[in-house]
Amino acid sequence: MKKIIAVVLVLLSVGSITAQDGSSVSVRKHRFGVKIAPGISYLNIDKQGQESDGADYTFGYGLQYEYAFSENFSFATGILMNSFRGNVKYTDSLYFVFDKNVSGVDMKDTASQIFGRKYTFKSVDIPIVLKLKTPEIGYLTYFAEFGTTLSVIYDSYSSKNEVVMNEGDAQTQLSDDLAELDASEDVRLFKGALNIGIGAEYNLVGNTSLLVGLNWNSSFSNILSKTSDEIYYGSTNEKFSQIVKSDYVSLTVGIQF
Repeated sequence: MKKIIAVVLVLLSVGSITAQDGSSVSVRKHRFGVKIAPGISYLNIDKQGQESDGADYTFGYGLQYEYAFSENFSFATGILMNSFRGNVKYTDSLYFVFDKNVSGVDMKDTASQIFGRKYTFKSVDIPIVLKLKTPEIGYLTYFAEFGTTLSVIYDSYSSKNEVVMNEGDAQTQLSDDLAELDASEDVRLFKGALNIGIGAEYNLVGNTSLLVGLNWNSSFSNILSKTSDEIYYGSTNEKFSQIVKSDYVSLTVGIQF
């Protein structure tokens, strides 16, 4: 973090010196754009009995808006349709209760042991950040941004559910109609995250720029409920306790007008 701040301060200082040519700078107050944001996502788990089982991928796309207070300081927001994932491995003795449909009839089934699963979350993200920018150096403008991302989770499911259905059976993965199971009972509706990013804009023509940035979103709220409605301790039959957050690093590529 200290290195990032130092780089930003140096860039701002160099940009200010470069821009001292005696001419006034015209600041465009309102800017709009489109972007895509592929990246790497992972679960941040702080509870015994489960652990993160490696990184996965995230992908988002959407619109962005920027309001400039000055040449070097602006407010940025937008709306992003996002899909991100995370893998979890269970290290405690747990059983798993899930819904299935047999001949049009909904019913419950139970796996005597669950070992791991993949979560997929779909959300509408609203970033709210303050943006520090250098004056244009050549065709490039460098920036750093910090703020928050507010997310509304509108869909979620689990896949690659590794289970033992009955004691003595071999470990297997739920498949066919059970390959993807609704996980909404365990997933919270809202998620908040710290959003920190750096990047650059390359002036293409007039007010149109190519934007490339790198953002880290670190959740400060849990994405899963603290007690599961699907997973239970085998020894006590109590609901499984979980503290799970979802973080990701994304590469933003967009066009700013």
